[in-house]
This record gives sequence, structure tokens and C-alpha cells, in this order.
Amino acid sequence: MRELLQAAETVVDEYKGVPSSHFHSLLVKLEEAIAAAKGRTSWVKFSDALPVVPEGKFSVRIWAFRADKGKVFRANWWQHYGFQKINFTHWQYRQDDTPAPPEDA
Repeated sequence: MRELLQAAETVVDEYKGVPSSHFHSLLVKLEEAIAAAKGRTSWVKFSDALPVVPEGKFSVRIWAFRADKGKVFRANWWQHYGFQKINFTHWQYRQDDTPAPPEDA
């Protein structure tokens, strides 16, 4: 996933100067898709925001980082959770590959 995003960013950067309005609109859409995908693969502090469970779903799969253990865990975030004392410090929506720990942990 990360490699795909990096390749797409390279394509966008290389073709930004091409004077075609149609091609430019495609690049804008690609940039928006890259930004959305990156937003789903960024670490978020639990103190800053909680995972959002999609409407009609009971839970959402996340990666969670536990600073005291220095490990990344697979977890489910349940719709009925309120903010409570948890041992996890950071989270991100779960992708296929295990993410690196957050840099600010």
C-alpha cells in the first residue's frame, strides 16, 4: 500500500506541468485519493480523536499502539465504547500491512 501511494505521488509530481485541462482534473482526483488513503494510514493520538465506527456497523478494525509495551496490536473499536482509560496511546484504521510505531510515542 505504501509503495503504491509513493508511486502515485511520483506520477502526480511529474505530470503537474502538463497543459491539459482534462489531464489536470485527473491528477487533482488522484491527489485527493492519495490524501484520503494517507489519512487512513496515519497515527492518531487517542487524546486527539477516537476511531469512527461507520453507520450501520458495530465496530471498526484498527491498529493500536501501546507505548508501555512498545508494540502495535490489532484491535476492534466497538461502537458502544466511550472514552475510557485505555493502555493504547495511538490508533489508525487497519490496513493489510503492520504499520511502524508512531514517531512521537
